[in-house]
This record gives sequence, C-alpha cells and structure tokens, in this order.
Amino acid sequence: AYKVNYGQAGFYRVKYNERSNLNELRNLALSKVLPPQDRWGLQNDLYALATRGDVSIDEYLDFLSGYKDEDAFLPLTSIANNLFQAYLIMEGTKRDRIAAFGKSFLGGVLNHIGYEPKSGERQTISILRDQIIWHAAVYGFRDAVDFSFAKFSSLMKGKSIHPDIMKSVMQVGALIGNDEAMGWFKKRID
Repeated sequence: AYKVNYGQAGFYRVKYNERSNLNELRNLALSKVLPPQDRWGLQNDLYALATRGDVSIDEYLDFLSGYKDEDAFLPLTSIANNLFQAYLIMEGTKRDRIAAFGKSFLGGVLNHIGYEPKSGERQTISILRDQIIWHAAVYGFRDAVDFSFAKFSSLMKGKSIHPDIMKSVMQVGALIGNDEAMGWFKKRID
C-alpha cells in the first residue's frame, strides 16, 4: 500500500482511486503500523469525500471498521466529531446506521478508557471522555445514559462530580431530564 501525504505534512485532501490500496491502508490503521496522524488523515480525508458526495457514508463507516482498536486521541476525536456531524445532518436509515455504529464504536472506547476520570491520566483522555459520553448518549448507548443521569441526579442533590465530565453529564441531564431537572438548571443560571 502507499500513503499519500505521509505524516499529514501537506494541507490537502487525498482520494485513493484504487479500492485495494485503501483497504490495505485500513488494515495498516487497524494494526497501527501507521502513526496516529496518518490514521487520522486517512479517515478524515475519506469523511471529507463523503460530505462532498464522492463516497457514501456507508463506505466511510465500513472504512472505520479498521479503527475498532484505535486508542490515539487525534483519530478518535476526529471520528467522534465526524460521526456526530453526519448524524445531525443525515435522515432515515443512514442516520440510524450512523447511530448504531457510533453507539458500538464509542461504547467500546468508553469501556476502554472508563467513565470516571483517573488521577494522572493524560488531559487528552479527559477531553475525549467528555466529548464521547455526550455523543454515545445521543446515539442511545444505555451505559452512557445511565452513568450520566446517575451523576446528574447526584449533582441536583448538591453532590460534586469531577469537572472533566461536568459538561457531558449536564448535557445528558438536559436531554433526558424532567421538569425538576429544568428547574435545577434555571436555579443554577439564576
């Protein structure tokens, strides 16, 4: 396989015309032979082509199967953002497929990094966790919803939660909360 723009040193998009080369690059991403910036660049270029209509969103999601064991911040945060953007603009079965993929993919990431911030962990992990708890909850990932709402309930009772997950917990609380939750938000704003 050949990778154009190795190291993502250039500011341009790459479209691979040979499907076999792109498939082999996906395999290299899966085995992490490629460095994180190239794993990011490959999927991000393909997503840009999907937004332009040059490839389908299904092709992008199929390509992401090569990222199931991804653990680097740059590709993961980009994938999460790309999936969420696509989820917000797609409709019908495409939106459902994005949600199903996002639920599975982000659920795996959360199970790997954990829901609670840990002492001494890298800040990039904390940033990623806060981002994907919210996205996973929107996709209907039950563990993320239950965790966040339990934390939100504690917050409403005056207990503190870790500030690194505060945003996502409050987003989920606003998403699924009742009148009591909305009253709590109003009091907090006042």
